[in-house]
Amino acid sequence: VAFTRRPGDGGPPEPFLKRTPQPWAIWSADVATGAGHRVWKSPDTLRGSYPTVAGQANLHWAKNGLLTFLATSDNWSHLYAVPEKGGPARLLTPGEFMVEHVAASADGETLVYSFLQWLSADYGGGYWQFMERAGHPLYLVPAGRPAYRICCNSNGYEGTVSADAAGIIATHQRRYQRLRNR
Repeated sequence: VAFTRRPGDGGPPEPFLKRTPQPWAIWSADVATGAGHRVWKSPDTLRGSYPTVAGQANLHWAKNGLLTFLATSDNWSHLYAVPEKGGPARLLTPGEFMVEHVAASADGETLVYSFLQWLSADYGGGYWQFMERAGHPLYLVPAGRPAYRICCNSNGYEGTVSADAAGIIATHQRRYQRLRNR
């Protein structure tokens, strides 16, 4: 089993408006023996604080012994992967955009995540519906509005599309990550 762990607060409360780091770590434990170990630890900085985006750390156990998670180490919410035995985290989604709403495929080989904020000025975050057919994942749909204006630099498309179409575009617009243990 894998889980996130945050230190207890203890002591007197901090002033409400004071910004303080909220460090956290990823741990793994053997259910049979109860033995556990720290896999990864965030830096004790504001940027290293526990993620506050939808799904928070979005911790997923992926194929090939990788754990994937969100962190804001470079001031953007990005996906990282770390070996289940521990070691340095590898940035999976470099760039000036924010990753949120992460879903893992059933086989643990693929992660899909929201990329709509890069494609549409209309999108401001929110809940997504996971669309599937006969138990097979198809795409994600943003639940916030009926339509979105899309500007896709990779192919030059500009226009207004339904929420379903925006979800399909965002889901399939290069923003998925095949997971390999390199």
